Amino acid sequence: MDPLGHALVDGSTPNGNVQWIFDPGVFIDDDGQAYLYFGGGGPGNARVIKLNDDMISTSGSAVSIDVPNFFEALYMHKHNGTYYLSYSSNPDAGMKIEYMTSNNPMTGFTYRGAILPNPWENNNNNNHASIIEYQNQSYIFYHNRAVANERGASTYQRSVNVDLLNYNSDGSIQQVSAGRAGAPQIKRVNAFNQNQAEMFDEENGIETETSTDGTLNIMMGNGDWIKVAGVDFGSGAQALKVRAASEYGSGLEVVLDKLTNTPVATVQIDNTGGWQTWKTQSANLNSTVSGVHDVYLRSTGWHNLNWYQFSGDGGSAGSSTLAVELESLSGQSSFSPLSVKSDSSASNGGYVEWTNDGSHQILNSPSDTTSGQVSIAFTLSQAANVSLQMQASLANGNDDSFYYKVDSGDWITQNNTATSGWGTLSLESFNNLSAGDHVLRILRREDGAKLDNVTLNASAGTIALTNNGDGSGGDNGTGGDNGSGGSSGGDNGSGGTAGVTSDIDITNDWGSGYCAALTVTNTTDSAVTWSVQLTLDGTVDNLWNGVWSQSGLVLTVSGQDWNSVLQPGQSHSSIGFCVTRNSDGGDNGGGDNGGGDNGGDNGGDNGGGDNGGGDNGGDNGGGDNGSDYEVPANNFAVNGGVESDLSNWGATAGTVTRSTADSHSGSASVLISDRTSGWNGITFNVGTLTDGNQYDVAVWVKLAPGSADATMLLTAKRQDDSDSSTYNEYEHIATATASAGHWTLLQGFYTQSGTPFEHFIVESEDDTVSFYADDFSVGGEVDDSLPMVQASNPAIWADVPDPSVIRVGNTYYMSSTTMHMNPGVPIMKSTDLINWKMVSYAYQTLGSSAAMNLENGQEAYGDGSWASSLQYVDGTYYVSTFSYTTGKTYIFKTNDIENGPWSTSIINGAYHDSSLFFDNGRVFLVYGVDDIRIIELNADASGIKAGGLNQVLIQDASSVAGSSFIVSAEGSHIQKINGWYYVSLICWPSGSMRTQLIFRSRNLTGAYEGRIALQNQGVAQGGLIDTPSGDWYAFLFRDSGAVGRIPYLVPVTWQNDWPVMGVNGTVPQYLDFDVEDGDMSGIVNSDEFNQSALGLAWQWNHNPDASGWSTSTRAGYLRLTNKRVDSNLLNTRNTLTQRGFGPTSTGIVAIETGNMNDGDYAGLGALQKNYGFVGIKKSGSSRSIVMVNAASGSMQEVASIGLNQDRVYFRIDMDFQDQKDQATFYYSLDGANWQAIGNTLKMSYTIPHFMGYRFALFNYATRSTGGYVDFDYFKVGE
Repeated sequence: MDPLGHALVDGSTPNGNVQWIFDPGVFIDDDGQAYLYFGGGGPGNARVIKLNDDMISTSGSAVSIDVPNFFEALYMHKHNGTYYLSYSSNPDAGMKIEYMTSNNPMTGFTYRGAILPNPWENNNNNNHASIIEYQNQSYIFYHNRAVANERGASTYQRSVNVDLLNYNSDGSIQQVSAGRAGAPQIKRVNAFNQNQAEMFDEENGIETETSTDGTLNIMMGNGDWIKVAGVDFGSGAQALKVRAASEYGSGLEVVLDKLTNTPVATVQIDNTGGWQTWKTQSANLNSTVSGVHDVYLRSTGWHNLNWYQFSGDGGSAGSSTLAVELESLSGQSSFSPLSVKSDSSASNGGYVEWTNDGSHQILNSPSDTTSGQVSIAFTLSQAANVSLQMQASLANGNDDSFYYKVDSGDWITQNNTATSGWGTLSLESFNNLSAGDHVLRILRREDGAKLDNVTLNASAGTIALTNNGDGSGGDNGTGGDNGSGGSSGGDNGSGGTAGVTSDIDITNDWGSGYCAALTVTNTTDSAVTWSVQLTLDGTVDNLWNGVWSQSGLVLTVSGQDWNSVLQPGQSHSSIGFCVTRNSDGGDNGGGDNGGGDNGGDNGGDNGGGDNGGGDNGGDNGGGDNGSDYEVPANNFAVNGGVESDLSNWGATAGTVTRSTADSHSGSASVLISDRTSGWNGITFNVGTLTDGNQYDVAVWVKLAPGSADATMLLTAKRQDDSDSSTYNEYEHIATATASAGHWTLLQGFYTQSGTPFEHFIVESEDDTVSFYADDFSVGGEVDDSLPMVQASNPAIWADVPDPSVIRVGNTYYMSSTTMHMNPGVPIMKSTDLINWKMVSYAYQTLGSSAAMNLENGQEAYGDGSWASSLQYVDGTYYVSTFSYTTGKTYIFKTNDIENGPWSTSIINGAYHDSSLFFDNGRVFLVYGVDDIRIIELNADASGIKAGGLNQVLIQDASSVAGSSFIVSAEGSHIQKINGWYYVSLICWPSGSMRTQLIFRSRNLTGAYEGRIALQNQGVAQGGLIDTPSGDWYAFLFRDSGAVGRIPYLVPVTWQNDWPVMGVNGTVPQYLDFDVEDGDMSGIVNSDEFNQSALGLAWQWNHNPDASGWSTSTRAGYLRLTNKRVDSNLLNTRNTLTQRGFGPTSTGIVAIETGNMNDGDYAGLGALQKNYGFVGIKKSGSSRSIVMVNAASGSMQEVASIGLNQDRVYFRIDMDFQDQKDQATFYYSLDGANWQAIGNTLKMSYTIPHFMGYRFALFNYATRSTGGYVDFDYFKVGE
């Protein structure tokens, strides 16, 4: 809470009105005088002002400091009597940390240069730094995106780096070279102490929470890990004990130095009966561990971990002495009002004290429950006397004092003792303590005592820490066999660029597959363009920040444009990939696991056999895997069924014959034999494919009799290009595990691009297996198959608001708004302004915060990113957007709008409804409400240009449409046409409708004249677009009830250089040109979940939790796993959505529910604030189909029907015709016969969500985590 209730410094502070009043930095000089440094936004915006002794008021005027290249982040420190002012330089200067010096903290500064170049990993984001001195060494702390880059995280997920900082003899600072090595660790972690799990150097996937067992614990899912650097095992440890809790039973692996190394121990964690029901459990190490190691603790299940402790004959766990730093106990619930303070003279740089103000005295009646105490639990190996020594600083005057006691004994008062600085106090001994557990308590008494550490000495045997909490847990189950999990990772291989080494670090392992980070290092003395070859244990599903190809098990990786060159000694650690293991990957951690065959043989018939019922992963039924697949109606594959001959079929190598021994349908199939390598496969030819079109490609495969299960691949082959590599001529489409007992579907989507298409290939990673192929189909080509119809409005009958449309040659591109959905800022493509399809997104997430993650009761509904602006200049595409959630404006750039990658620049401040504009080599944003403003950007649009244009462009823009408004003028679109500057705006006059305004001027900065351009049906907000033939249109949108805000194409004619919109002032339903009779398949799509990546039609509600969803854990299914407990659909994560659309739309899912937990809900929803859904509710051991209606503002369960099978089907029909805005809900037990359930949802467009209704696939827990459901498909139709 702000103790002032108002700003300490603002624009009214004398000389304090800088562009950005932020980044406060406080410096207290040796004489006690405090100074506040603040400001940002460019040179001329740096200030310092004195603070009064109360630290909440200022003295005098702020003083301007002339800071060269200034951007933000002022920081003052003092060294050897000299004042050092460091700061972040502006983008034009490279965003380095630069500095100045003076003999005065406010004036007389001399520029000295750069301390720290901006690390390349920051991706053109600026840096912040601070400098401290500790134990006679200076350190610089700054942030770095290296970890976030490796994990594909958002721009604002930055980690803290620390490096040594050294001075030259003249007082100048030696430039720091940023790197992953960082400053040396100044203190080792004692393996034999009880180390809290929340203390670590690096982590993957874990979360922290308050523990009932004292301090914090970490929550660990399968594959999550922590890394603790520099753990000292002394001369040897042989065992480990951990304090853990689990509802399922789990395991914890101990790995030394590198995640890919073999674990040295695995602790089996029992089912303790609850996530906060604690139990101490132990395991022996495979061999004695000595010396110093980095320690990884990796989960093989689901549990909470509080602490861990190694033991053995080489450590202090076998010692008669136990030393405890009291500040390490600050997490105990009874600690407050004690506080932790820093002092380099204290034994570990810190101590505890209570304030010396007379308000915290406990002069009598101490008790075990009094606040302001710490407890130390210790264990004696045998009966002994225990003496105590306290390192403390007690002031003269004999009034600093404290109490202490052991177990249930009397409190002892330590009083009338003074030290000169830090001194050692010998406290009373406790004699004849029995073997076993004991507790030492230390309690505040009078104010002011400073306590550093306490040492306990046992007269016999050994003394060691035990658990500091009260719960003992108990043995509540064994948990079962956790299995072996198979191989993790693969060999680094010898191929690739000479002198370049590669290292694989598995970041998440789920048994049947894993994700890994790849680090490549140039060990030579010269720069190289690198590539590496890796031998893996499975098939790569996707790889980011690199270019890759795979042949058999050999993966070849090279860099993209930005990371393809390695300087001498340089490493790149931003590359990552995910792998599906081959079928011989082991038992995959399934085992008995507390009861039942929960997993089966990973890599058996699950994915290659049937998926009907029975054990998950065995031979589950009697139909083919993929039997729900529907061949596209416009399938144009000729002779895909091999009914007459082998026309269009062939082979890359091996022998291909037409076989009547087996077939998927009809009388024959293709058989390939005599294979000698994985690339030997069957080819299928379909002729020419059109660039930019997406195709649905499928084929059925089956192994020859007697063959062991094998991985099958479907690949597209393009014609050879001019370079010597092959990676860009092959594109992987689908992977599946096939068997000799069933026909298996290989199906995926392929978009033609690059060199002309040659043929499709069906192959196997098994070098010699023979196999059949049948019923090859290819659909989706639209050029010759759709009839032509008259174009009509709406252009898109779905929620696509805030359109920004450009034309590049004969192709139109559009950006739009999806606010709290991710990925965000969708990019769509069209050749006729009516039929649009998704091609990309500008970003995956804007960042990570409680609101963006739906955490701590916070949400970002209706926020996220708002109106965007799309531009194309000199081969580069630019998209701007802004967010009130983050308070930032974003500029995204790419040379390939359909495939990326996108780079990001971030501007402080949310520039409302900003329009990005390039003019005569300069770049601007036009933005605002009513008073429309313009501000100039740097030439590369990466930030605000210092000293650039910044003024009101159009004052009181709304006034051309009236004097009273529901919405004042906003939604800027600025364009230059035939020498005129046009600004399009929208306003909403009171008593009228949404209205389109147009302003024009011969000069960029005005003056502008304006008028109403269109006032009909509420169609407004957007810009002007021309066609290659010279016709003009306005691309605008209309609020249309529950479906959302839908685009309209409005004809434009020109009169006296004014655009005249509409036909006689109205928006026509029909337009005077023809288009293909397309559907909504470019915007919404059915999905069989056969690909590892989700299609572009899908968006997550808020930021997803990557650990809670998968399309690869079970091939051909979307698995949603509950990672936390929530109360309803609106506050749960990992809800996957697609737009509802008009005039009517239907969404259908097939869902398998056998692994739900008590209290779980899963199903299909109609998502908005007033939502409804049909789904499954699990209550105890029973499941029921329920319909929920939340139109009243709260969740109402309208209907419930018992369910006695795992697989069930749900359907929602949405009717937006004439704004009827109704949704009806259905269920089916067989996918064919449908029954209505519940009542009709009256859908309503609400401002808090600010979005049209969406189909939503969801699963959430209300009681416990870990339950999951598998969605087999989502089908959408009119």
